[in-house]
Amino acid sequence: MSVVVVGSSNMDLISYVPHLPLPGETIEGSSFKSGFGGKGANQAVMASLLGGDVAFIGKVGDDLYGQQMKDNFKNHSINISHLSQASNSTSGLAPIFVSSSGENCIVIIPGANNLITIEEIRNAQNLIQKAQVVLFQLEIPLEVSMEALKIAKEGQALTIFNTAPAKKVLPDELYSLVDILCANQTELQTITGETVTSVNEAIQASKKLIQKGVKRVLITLGSEGSMLIEGESQIVIPAAKPPNPVIDTAGAGDCYLGSFAYFLAKTGDYKSAMEKASHISAISVTRHGTQTSYPKRSELPNNFF
Repeated sequence: MSVVVVGSSNMDLISYVPHLPLPGETIEGSSFKSGFGGKGANQAVMASLLGGDVAFIGKVGDDLYGQQMKDNFKNHSINISHLSQASNSTSGLAPIFVSSSGENCIVIIPGANNLITIEEIRNAQNLIQKAQVVLFQLEIPLEVSMEALKIAKEGQALTIFNTAPAKKVLPDELYSLVDILCANQTELQTITGETVTSVNEAIQASKKLIQKGVKRVLITLGSEGSMLIEGESQIVIPAAKPPNPVIDTAGAGDCYLGSFAYFLAKTGDYKSAMEKASHISAISVTRHGTQTSYPKRSELPNNFF
């Protein structure tokens, strides 16, 4: 089985501070850490930790962070033959300030993520079309993702489109190219313009997307689980119970999707893929960090595989 991720890769730069600084204020932080992030990179790493044959298509900068990201992909045995490096550009960065009360503020600097070109996507045509599952997000230029979607559908790949971060307007052509559109409640509300405060409202909003051409809608509901809508049928999966107290939910959605993509490519069983992805993401929220919180295959039940 194979999973190709077309998307973003960032370096998270996290400063822990007593309070968020005011304009013009200089404060002393208590600690600092950096970590690999970006929705695309997170999803690719999770699929690889499960043993997937994973490739990542994206762009990093010609800087130290870019080299570290490339090394991280290699350390996870991810194919980066179509990960390009932009000259005279920073890699994607996310400076994050976290206060002692848990408040945060984040600055996203897309950097090289915004510089990947349609031509670079076309150069990866063979890789995309041979994949079983191709996974997308909204952290690289939309026209680039659209080209990759078209290429994927010319082959036999199943396409999963994660509408994060959500945009109010998506081109109508996109919907017919998507086999599974994945959104949380907030994202679903943004892209449909519908109020989504209950499961029934989520179902109705999803049907609006299906009318536009999407084959299936996967809704992640946090502690309420997840739901797949296809036509008039639904698959509802309760959230798995975390094995320990929840301490950090960052990256849990990417953990779920990377796991879901892996198991769907492996078995084609939607319900089973959702159940296993729920179990794995429930583990991740009991650990600090994003990619560092993701469980390895050896930590999971043998009957998962």
